[in-house]
Amino acid sequence: MAPIDLSDRTAVVTGATGAIGSAVVHTLVEAGAQVGLIARNRRRLERLRAHLPEDARTLCCAADVTSAFEVHEARDRILDHLGPPDLLVVAAGIRRAAPFEEAIPADWNAMLSVNLRGTLQAVQIFAPDILAAGARDEPADIILLGTGPARERQKAYAVFSSLGTSIGQFAKHLRAEYGPRGVRVHHLASLFTAGNFFAESNFGADRTTSDHHDVLTEELAAEATIETGRVAAEVAFMAALPPHVNLARATVRPIGSR
Repeated sequence: MAPIDLSDRTAVVTGATGAIGSAVVHTLVEAGAQVGLIARNRRRLERLRAHLPEDARTLCCAADVTSAFEVHEARDRILDHLGPPDLLVVAAGIRRAAPFEEAIPADWNAMLSVNLRGTLQAVQIFAPDILAAGARDEPADIILLGTGPARERQKAYAVFSSLGTSIGQFAKHLRAEYGPRGVRVHHLASLFTAGNFFAESNFGADRTTSDHHDVLTEELAAEATIETGRVAAEVAFMAALPPHVNLARATVRPIGSR
């Protein structure tokens, strides 16, 4: 199989400093794309940039996806330095876990703000650029990264998993709206990813009131896990498909998972 060539693409990755977000950035850069990196923590962005090739065409933008103003500012900088993007990868999100009766409402608000509203804002703010590429009959992609349903999460992930399902539904309806306008909308879910899927949380480790995290950690240690680079490779594959082909929805999971 020939190496993927994305040298004619301009991408934006939110949640760029997360485990999968950073893997996506590395993969897109290796494929030749120029990439705008968006994440909250400027220092982490600088560390990520330091691990990329010196000649990589990238731009680091410290922005919180819950702030429409900051995302608009990031878009303006990307337009000035890299040009209009034709590929948006949404990887920003946080994960909170607890039995529902023990859950802290502030955790719900955080997940609603980042995982749901942050996704909607990022897509809406960059949509004009992606739609313009589609109108030119050029490849145009919105890739929403999420997490697949897992039986184990029923004990402590009711709210998190419900929000993840809403993102999948959003992708489905946005696909119906943007597909006729030349934009491919993909939903890529991952199960049991090695490392930290999202940028800001360890699979429930911040919820010490629940014993679910310890049980699940033991189960995951015995399971095969998916390397983040494998998920990133799927992102690159989606972006490299011929413009008239859309891999609309996919789940990456270990072969032995249920």
